[in-house]
Amino acid sequence: MKKLSFTLITLTTTLLVFVTCQKQTEITSLTVKWKIGLSMPSTETCQRAGISNVLVELDPGTEVIKKEENCYTGEASFSEIPRVGYRVYISGLDSKGCVVYYTEGEVKPDSDSISQSFMLEWVPSSGNISIDWWFEDGRFCSYHQSPSVRVMIFKDDVKIVDEEVDCDKGNYTMRGAQPARYSIRIETSTSEGLFCVEYHDLNLEPCGGIEISEPLTACQM
Repeated sequence: MKKLSFTLITLTTTLLVFVTCQKQTEITSLTVKWKIGLSMPSTETCQRAGISNVLVELDPGTEVIKKEENCYTGEASFSEIPRVGYRVYISGLDSKGCVVYYTEGEVKPDSDSISQSFMLEWVPSSGNISIDWWFEDGRFCSYHQSPSVRVMIFKDDVKIVDEEVDCDKGNYTMRGAQPARYSIRIETSTSEGLFCVEYHDLNLEPCGGIEISEPLTACQM
């Protein structure tokens, strides 16, 4: 009887794993300092100016980072924030939360830790105009092929703001607005045509505010 011989062949499969490394966003620490006019902040100078707290807002063009501190501390510190350019808004608030001192500027962090000073200036009972928008169908701006929104603000029928804002940001805030009557129009060109929303004869009272939140709809021609 013929003997059969078998050879066992072992197949080795090598599994290759590809790891994609994404570049991490660099972070930094930022300290924003303020003066009240030419005076260094102290309990006395803050009381004399009528400032209780100071609100510092960092706007990188996306989500705004906020911090509120007692006036006399003279600074607000932000840690582990993205190392990008920021628009800085600083508001001196009285005991009722009204803006009585204000300034704004730019910060471009170029190191792991940065400190920058700003001078607060008196403003007569100003307020903020805040506008939120979205599409009525709830879809993102990219779906409608709308990269930006045009924001126009009129004070007593005189155009004072005409800016293009990233549509995905979903908000525009005008800080330090003076008491008056305002009209607002926001519009954007989409793949389906022009979308917009308008507001007329809005009254901003001293130390008041205007907050608007409405969906963008097809403009009626």
